Amino acid sequence: MRRLAAPTGAALLVLLSASPATAHGLGGRLDLPVPLWLFVFGAAAAVVLSFVALGSLWKQPKLEDGTPVRPFAAPFQRVVTGTVPDAVMRTVSVAAFALVLTAAIAGRAEPSRNLAPVFVYVWFWVGLAFAHALLGNWWATLSPWDSLARFLGIGERPRREYPKSWGVWPGAILLTGFLWMELVAPSGAGPRALAWAIVVYSVLTLGGMAVFGREQWNRSGEAFAVYLALLSRLAFLARGRDGRVVLRPPLSGLPGLEPRAGLIAFVMVIIGSTTFDGFSGTSAWR
Repeated sequence: MRRLAAPTGAALLVLLSASPATAHGLGGRLDLPVPLWLFVFGAAAAVVLSFVALGSLWKQPKLEDGTPVRPFAAPFQRVVTGTVPDAVMRTVSVAAFALVLTAAIAGRAEPSRNLAPVFVYVWFWVGLAFAHALLGNWWATLSPWDSLARFLGIGERPRREYPKSWGVWPGAILLTGFLWMELVAPSGAGPRALAWAIVVYSVLTLGGMAVFGREQWNRSGEAFAVYLALLSRLAFLARGRDGRVVLRPPLSGLPGLEPRAGLIAFVMVIIGSTTFDGFSGTSAWR
């Protein structure tokens, strides 16, 4: 526990001290408070110094598999992993999904005054990323597509074997489509366009689950499941092999990441989208 105190406190301090950010799909960008050249050199220096520090101070593996974990108490386990809380959270998730889709179809046309763009680009895309990096992977319970598949009995018995060569390429392609809507498409924040995107993604996701199985598609083809699972490896909370919630050192989930086809491409989509988002706001791009 003492080893966890420092990194956990540092992570909380960074999150609490961060300034509010406008979601990319909803608002315009603000001018930098410093000259562009100073910002670029400062960012590059931060990256270089980080790698130098890691290379010189972290020479021996410290987070390999077998890192001690500590299960939470039984009452807490019943609250977060019990069948009743699970059913309640899945029901709420599906209801929220239906509400967002309804707002996108029939709500106000202005993105900033419509629930759907705000929910998708702020609460979902930004909020869940921070939550999973800090608190672990809860998307298996929160995913409305996984819950719909369970309620409808979709994907319990795969019709075809998932091609190993595909890896996470389907997830990378679908995530690229989402990021294109957020960062590139002129009407990406429009409620009607977002409604069509939700419908198309839902059809593809449920179809993938029906053909290849619900668990396999969540692991490989459901873009947000793959993305949030990657982020959750940074967290200090995790599920043990017996399904219980355990406390572990932050970052200790990374060494157990299984190399798969398309995984590097998936990570580069995430990094590349951030790079594009920053560069497209510069005067050089304009």
